Amino acid sequence: MADSRRTTQSLPLRSVPPHLRASAHVRGAAPIAAPIEVPAWKRAAISAGLVGFAVLFGFFAYWVLYGGLFRVTDVRISELQAVDPLEVSAAAAVTGKTLFTLDRGKVEAAVAAVPGVRSVQVRRQWPNAVAIDIQEAQGWGFWEVAGHRVVVDEHGTMLDRGRVPASQALVIYEDGPAAETGAAVEPNAETVQLVRRLLDEGSFSILRVVPTGFTYNRERGLTVHVAQGPRVIFGDAHDFDFKVATWGALLDKIESQRLAVTEIDLRYGKQVVMR
Repeated sequence: MADSRRTTQSLPLRSVPPHLRASAHVRGAAPIAAPIEVPAWKRAAISAGLVGFAVLFGFFAYWVLYGGLFRVTDVRISELQAVDPLEVSAAAAVTGKTLFTLDRGKVEAAVAAVPGVRSVQVRRQWPNAVAIDIQEAQGWGFWEVAGHRVVVDEHGTMLDRGRVPASQALVIYEDGPAAETGAAVEPNAETVQLVRRLLDEGSFSILRVVPTGFTYNRERGLTVHVAQGPRVIFGDAHDFDFKVATWGALLDKIESQRLAVTEIDLRYGKQVVMR
C-alpha cells in the first residue's frame, strides 16, 4: 500500500504555495524570512542620534576633566617645623588644576626639591583637595670648625634647613688646617657615619669606656676622647671590627700592667702604636 503521507517534496514546485517555495527542497525546514529593509530616513536618524550622543559625551567628559567640579581649591600640607609651607605650596603649584589630570609624580618631584624636604607623598582628596605629606630632613648632630657649627644628618650631609637635633646632640670638632685658615665648613660624611656606627653598635658599652668628645683631622681621621683612659686615633672605618677588638685588648693590657698610656693609634693595622 502506497504511503499516503505527502510532503512538499512530493508536489510539483508550482503546486507549492509561494511562501514555502524557498524551502520546499528541504524536508521539514522552516521558511526563511525575507531580509527587512531599513528605511533610509531611519538609518539617518540612528546615525544622527549616535553623533549627538558622542558630542554630548565629549562635552560631559571635558566638563568632568576640566570643569570646576573637581578643581583643586584646598592644599593640605602636613605640619612642618623647618620647611616653609608657602614654599611647598608654590613648588607644588596644584591650585586650580583638576584632580583627574593631576600628575602626582611631577608634583612630588617639585616638592622634593624644596630645601629641608627629605621625602614627600601627594594624595588626592576628593572632590577638591590635595594632601601633601612631608617628612623633613632630620638633624643628627653638629660639625664644628673654629666656632662655626653646622647641622649634619645621620649620613653626614650638611643641612641648610631641617629639624634641629636634640639639645644633647653630639658634636664633632674639626681641627687642623681648616680650623686655622677659617676655610668653609665641609663635614666629612665618612667620619659622621663612623661615629654613628660606634654608638649604634654599642662599641663603647662593650669596651666599658665613656666617650667625652670626637675630633676630626684630615690627616689622622677620627680621634675618640674617653673619660679616664687614653684617647684613640681610630682613623676611618676600615677594619672596624679589628680596631674595636684591638682597642679592647689594649685597654685590658694597660689596666693589668698599669701602663702610662695617653694615646692609642689604630690606623696601621697590626702595627698598633701606644704613646
